[in-house]
Amino acid sequence: MKESVKGKATINWKIGAALWLVVGVLLIGEQMRGHGGVQTSFRQEIDKQAQIDLANIKRQVADDAVEQYRMVGLSGSSMDRCVQAGMVSESFLQSQDHDEYRRWKIIEKNDCKSAGLDR
Repeated sequence: MKESVKGKATINWKIGAALWLVVGVLLIGEQMRGHGGVQTSFRQEIDKQAQIDLANIKRQVADDAVEQYRMVGLSGSSMDRCVQAGMVSESFLQSQDHDEYRRWKIIEKNDCKSAGLDR
C-alpha cells in the first residue's frame, strides 16, 4: 500500500509543477500585454509552448504510473495492483487520452475483481 501512496504523491507533485509552469507563463504573458504586436506574437508562442509542455508532463505522469503498475505487478498483492491500476487510469483521464483511459479501466476492473472487489 505504501507504493500506492508514493505513486500518488509523485503524480500530484508533477501536476503541481506543471501548474506552476503554466501560471508563470500566464503571468509573464500578462506583463507583456499591451506592448505591441511583436510581444503579442511572442506571448502566443509562449502560450502554445506552455500547452505543449503541459501535455508532455501529463503524458510523462501517465507513463510513470504505468511503470509503477508494472513494479507492483512483480511483487505486490492483488489489492496493490487494483489500486495502482486505478491510479494509471486516472492519469490517462487527466492527460485526456480516452483510448488508454478506457483500456486501463478494464484492467482496473479485472485487477479489483481479482482482489475481491466488485467495481
